[in-house]
Amino acid sequence: MTPKKLQITLCNTCVRDNYGEGIFATTDSVERAYRERLQGLGADLMPVFQRQNCFNLCENYHCVQVDDRETGVLLKKISDPDKIRSVCEWVKTCAQSGKFEIADSLKSHLAETVKVTA
Repeated sequence: MTPKKLQITLCNTCVRDNYGEGIFATTDSVERAYRERLQGLGADLMPVFQRQNCFNLCENYHCVQVDDRETGVLLKKISDPDKIRSVCEWVKTCAQSGKFEIADSLKSHLAETVKVTA
């Protein structure tokens, strides 16, 4: 019996596992990093990669990584398209400025600021 393939979901919005590609890596570079680390598994065991837009589909929280690999922010589930756009703009602003500042419009959605372990 063939073992079931592991499924890895890559988020199109926030990039938690960027492996040193900078604060925000592209989904392609994240997938490439996973594939490089999993070299030698062979086609039968190589995980299936799928992509999703985290802000729309995450069932629990959104981990938005904005300043380094140790600090992230958990936001409550957001379904309003305007709020999703404002979150994406906030993430871009933090990336460009290099400063981690919570926008006033997001404070009501803030779950907690967390230390993220690699």
